[in-house]
Amino acid sequence: MTLRWKLVLALMLTGLAAVLTAGGVAFWDLQRKFDSNRAKLASQHFRQSVASFWAEHGEWRPGESQRAFRDFMANRRGLPQGGPGGDRQSRWDPPARPRDPERDSTRNPERYPERDSARDSGRDSGVERPGPRSRGREPAFRFILTDANFRVLLGGGIHEDGELLPAEARALAEPVVVDGRTVAHVSTEGVLSASPTDKLYMAAVREALLYGLAAAAALAVVLGVLLGQGLSVPLRRLTAAARSVGQGKAHAPVQSQGRDEVATLARAFNAMSEELARRHATITEQAAQLRELSLRDALTGLHNRRYLEEVMPALQAQCRRQGQPLAVVLADIDFFKRINDEHSHAIGDQVLQAVARILRQQVRAADVVARLGGEEFVIALADTPLTEAITLCEKVGRAVQAGPWAAIAPGLSVTLSLGLCGDDGTGAMAMPVAAMLDEADRQLYRAKHEGRNRVCAPGMAALAMTIEA
Repeated sequence: MTLRWKLVLALMLTGLAAVLTAGGVAFWDLQRKFDSNRAKLASQHFRQSVASFWAEHGEWRPGESQRAFRDFMANRRGLPQGGPGGDRQSRWDPPARPRDPERDSTRNPERYPERDSARDSGRDSGVERPGPRSRGREPAFRFILTDANFRVLLGGGIHEDGELLPAEARALAEPVVVDGRTVAHVSTEGVLSASPTDKLYMAAVREALLYGLAAAAALAVVLGVLLGQGLSVPLRRLTAAARSVGQGKAHAPVQSQGRDEVATLARAFNAMSEELARRHATITEQAAQLRELSLRDALTGLHNRRYLEEVMPALQAQCRRQGQPLAVVLADIDFFKRINDEHSHAIGDQVLQAVARILRQQVRAADVVARLGGEEFVIALADTPLTEAITLCEKVGRAVQAGPWAAIAPGLSVTLSLGLCGDDGTGAMAMPVAAMLDEADRQLYRAKHEGRNRVCAPGMAALAMTIEA
């Protein structure tokens, strides 16, 4: 998987996780606060009803004997006496015998008025309304009423009348105050059941949250793709530039915008690429200089034997392709050892330098002039027939003989012996470069043997001539 899609996937998953977490927490908190507020309202309504009942009758027991608390609450709500049943016995009538909560909850759940008080008192606050229950089903939400000393008045099917409320329940009980005096306490147990209206409301809220989550999830996907693409573009550029540098391109600049980490990395890469390009150019120039030095004779400045071995095959191939003749000349300074012995090696070096200058001046710029070694020189004359090469050699010999030798050393004289070999370019006299050099060397030896200071070529012994000043 590419980095681009990793970024896209990471951003999408992060966005979806954030959306789902926020939606879940929001719905949970809404449900919790909704249930808590409904319970508080129901408890507040019940305590207000108890306070009103207490204020009207003075005490709970006498009041209950005169008027059932359920009828009192129904009267406050404007319901018929006895509640929805009308003519039924009041659920708040005190029991004639101790009650069995388990039996009463399964056989006759209406014997526990606390449950119905919770439903009736919560008609406007979300407490379940009175009505038939499934057999054996315990009410989910109960009010437990005690007097000021925490003696149970309404046990909600959990505690007996007159029983002392447990300490843990007392800590959660809320007081009922009448004329600034605490006359009773109300404790709630269980979870308040939602009314149909509440359920419809929460269903609508849940549906709205789901639609919001779906829209937020779609937006997270779109933003993840767009942000991933946006982040991956500079990285792809940087990767492409690094790949170009790896393939040999010295300078591969990357567009850098902004101040983020990717832009900082791009600028650092550009600086590195520029420095690499400068060093590459320097190294290339130095390599060219070193190559040139390796192909040049340090004393005379002419090309050396290595250069000759590299360029001669290509020069011969070029002449043959174009049907041009090629002449190779070997020149040797006569009696050079005597010059070194009589005038010193320093004078010998000056003689080599002067002869090199004369050779370079007498030939064309396209011709190759090289120092073969010692006092021997090679001249390669492209597109030059053998007869013209002989004429050029005579000219070169005369120029050397007329050189400024007296200025170098009194009584110094220098002459050349030259041997030639030619290739007419038609293939009739074709021979390898090494064979041509060997033949030119034999002709040079013949010129030396016949008296030096002369030019010799194959098949032209009668034309070999002495070079005169």
